[in-house]
Amino acid sequence: QIIQIKCEMLTFLTVLRKKSFYVKQLRYVYAQQGQWEDKLTAELKLQIEEAWKDKCHQTSGKINSKEKKMYVLSMFPYPSGKLHLGHVRVYTISDVMARFYRMQGKQVIHPMGWDAFGLPAENAAIEKGIPPKEWTTANIEYMRAQLKKMACTFDWDREIATCDPSYYKWTQFIFIKLLESGLAYRKEAPVNWDPIDQTVLADEQVDENGCSWRSGAKVEKRRLNQWFIRTSAFAPQLFDGLSEVNKDDWKDIIKMQKNWIGKCNGHSFTYDLILDGKIIDKLQIWTDRAELLADAKFVGIRSAEFLSSDCDLTNLRAENPVNGELLPVFVTEKILYPVGSDMIVGIPSDQNIKKPESCRHLLSVYEFCQEMNISTSYELLSKEEAMAKKKVIVQKLLSEGRGGYLTSSRLRDWLISRQRYWGTPIPAIHCNQCGVLPVPAEHLPVVLPDLSGFSKKGHSALKDCTEWLNTQCHNCGGPAVRETDTMDTFVDSSWYFIRYLDPKNSREIADKTLTDLSLPVDLYIGGKEHATLHLFYARFICHFLHSIGLVPTREPFTRLLTQGMVKGKTYRLQETGKYLTPDEVVFDGEEAVEKDTGEPVIATWEKMSKSKFNGVEPEEIFDKYGIDTSRLLILANVPPRGDRNWSDETIPGVTNWQNRIWAVLTSFRKAKFESDVQTISKEGNMSSEVITKFRDVAVKGVNYHMNSTYFLSSVISILQGFTNDLLKVPDSLKRSSPEYENALSSLIIMLYPFAPHFSAELWSGFTTAVKEQSKITNSKGIDLEKQVWEQPWPQEKPFDRCYVGIQIDGVKKGHFHIGCVDPSSLTPDFVFAKADKDKRVSKFWKNAKIVSYEISETFSGGITFAINTDKSENT
Repeated sequence: QIIQIKCEMLTFLTVLRKKSFYVKQLRYVYAQQGQWEDKLTAELKLQIEEAWKDKCHQTSGKINSKEKKMYVLSMFPYPSGKLHLGHVRVYTISDVMARFYRMQGKQVIHPMGWDAFGLPAENAAIEKGIPPKEWTTANIEYMRAQLKKMACTFDWDREIATCDPSYYKWTQFIFIKLLESGLAYRKEAPVNWDPIDQTVLADEQVDENGCSWRSGAKVEKRRLNQWFIRTSAFAPQLFDGLSEVNKDDWKDIIKMQKNWIGKCNGHSFTYDLILDGKIIDKLQIWTDRAELLADAKFVGIRSAEFLSSDCDLTNLRAENPVNGELLPVFVTEKILYPVGSDMIVGIPSDQNIKKPESCRHLLSVYEFCQEMNISTSYELLSKEEAMAKKKVIVQKLLSEGRGGYLTSSRLRDWLISRQRYWGTPIPAIHCNQCGVLPVPAEHLPVVLPDLSGFSKKGHSALKDCTEWLNTQCHNCGGPAVRETDTMDTFVDSSWYFIRYLDPKNSREIADKTLTDLSLPVDLYIGGKEHATLHLFYARFICHFLHSIGLVPTREPFTRLLTQGMVKGKTYRLQETGKYLTPDEVVFDGEEAVEKDTGEPVIATWEKMSKSKFNGVEPEEIFDKYGIDTSRLLILANVPPRGDRNWSDETIPGVTNWQNRIWAVLTSFRKAKFESDVQTISKEGNMSSEVITKFRDVAVKGVNYHMNSTYFLSSVISILQGFTNDLLKVPDSLKRSSPEYENALSSLIIMLYPFAPHFSAELWSGFTTAVKEQSKITNSKGIDLEKQVWEQPWPQEKPFDRCYVGIQIDGVKKGHFHIGCVDPSSLTPDFVFAKADKDKRVSKFWKNAKIVSYEISETFSGGITFAINTDKSENT
């Protein structure tokens, strides 16, 4: 019923839009009627899109070449109901890049799917009585139609949804592999409890203020039996793997991830907690002195919340994994614990430790032993002896399954249990005879039952589904119950880029031939807010799958484009902070005030939200301005990585540019078809060289940004300038100059990834004007019988000489020219020698110490030699 309503809404919008085409049939689409309109109108743009919408949606098809493969991936959305402008931005960026690479002859993988499990669907079931599956399916149907309307060329034959059993079968398979490798485990532990969403949160999902990342509620601590994934065991690989990604794209992310992982300069070991001769728990404790484990005197724990509530500390002991000695356990905040850790092995070898100023009041292990009258003796070892002994201990405990892996003191294991229904079932059973067992791989998937009745949060509905809950132990044949916790949705999204490669494979995650051919992802596009959590988890799972031979690379993503948010203008009363609608605000000069009271109003830009009255519906923009104009609007003026302030004031700039492009082609067609245009003059021949320079500079700049920086706003600026250049060309050259034809064709081709329908119509008008007399077909590889998306991507002509600009401390000081060379082949000595000959330049560093320099290429084909000096030190 919900699907039907949403589809009817979408059909109504489509019919309404089509109706305007036929009622206002005042303009002609050239590709259909063969009549060129001199003026571009809003109605004509919509008609152009209607005419071309089913024609310019090409995908690459089969991938058969590693060298030609280009995997362009945008982070898949949660199917919340409908797209917002943030979605429009990321998927427009993704589509532009996919179209660009296809036109360069790449075999592009450009998939789409749905991150479909999660709290909103279950909350909707509780609050509105809609089954989560039904709510999610309806939202997917509606949002898929919106994405297709946006002209995004996704590989829909690769579509996945994480709530589909054919997908989460393999999520469960990965979990079992982790369990078999000792990297998944269940234990009672203090956990973060969200009192609003009534579920457990991983440490990573709690912000610096102790609040939930989703609900914003103050997080509480509870002790529950939970499932964990031992991400700490892969800390060194994850830390080192950051050297394999593109440094320019990942620069800030590398810093964040390294800080999250921490320096891997110690080992983690398993200590059994013993009470009255029985093992009641296990502790993972980090130390950087593994060679001295036998000399440990105690185990320190920061808080009792890490212990079972019924623990008698007087008789509680921790068994030393090296020699079996039972160590006393102290719960104390007096000790200086390792950074990021709440436990410590008491090895008194730190009597001369240097404590940070903020920790001067805390005791070192040595000082704590003295205070507690504990022996401070330990074995004195040389550096060589310590290294040898550490190696023996680590290898022994690794072989015994008692830890010993290299890791950091900071990184915590990943808590994946969630007390909710709408998630991937954890494939485990609980048997009174056999304990907790994984479900055999041949019994996967453990399918989530269809439920409709939800009464409360904080209690998994699966516990009330007795038919699903009760099962038989596959080991002993006795009665057992299924695990009722489901997995954190970050587990589902940690490997989806692999399943895209072979989404219908029922035998394995993906065919190895396909993964070897297609991985890693070449360009990953998504919000910067996912830079820590999602990227870390995806990297961990890829490292793990690589370690067991299922994928060819450790790192899943080579290049990364993290786009900023789309923000809307907000108005808040200065005194109370209450949000106002734009209609409730007027401007007194430059100052905003409330219309009714005259009270001062603070105007600012914030993330779009209904509660802040600053949201903009994408559908309204699409229907008013068209898809192509909307795509250009979301990309213009601001680089993808920057936050975009959405304002109607930017609309005229884009629409006027489209009008100018239309005027360029209109004047070209008139010059070709009208007989009174003057023939080319000698001065015109000289102007042809200028046209060639216009074209080569534009192509050079566009290719630089498309291949290197992904500054799509800069590409649009270059194309706008290129359009203005072509407007200046006299009609006589437009009629007879092959250089002008080449330039105009390059403009239309380079526009195509950004505005595909508009570009296709321009190309249709261009080719019919030049077919009979064009000189560009053979010389430039242009095929006038083919569509714009089938043309070769423009390449710049190499310049005869290179411009070398000299920058000193960020300020341009001079330049010189040399024959064109690869910037990487230039030596500093050569550049210094050249620059030294120019006294206007050399005088700036003669009396200063040069601390660094860098040689880099500019998009216009030049070279920049940047020098940084320290003027406080004379040479």
